[in-house]
Amino acid sequence: MRCSLEFSKKAGFMTERLRGVIDRLNSIEGCLASQTMLGESGFVFFRNDPDGNMNKKVHDQLKGIDCVFRTKIHHGRPRMI
Repeated sequence: MRCSLEFSKKAGFMTERLRGVIDRLNSIEGCLASQTMLGESGFVFFRNDPDGNMNKKVHDQLKGIDCVFRTKIHHGRPRMI
């Protein structure tokens, strides 16, 4: 994740607006955020705590963003859906 972020910044792909969002997310301890390969979009990984505090911190940093998708990572083996 850190290499992905460093590459995006050094290659000049990241807009100032996206850099601001990603920097805010990365300022939260336990979050890792970077830019997707194409476009002005990013992603963030974090492990939520039982109280939901991490989820709230991330959600607060994403307020005002036009389009946010939330997904979960499946830890089982791959299968056809």
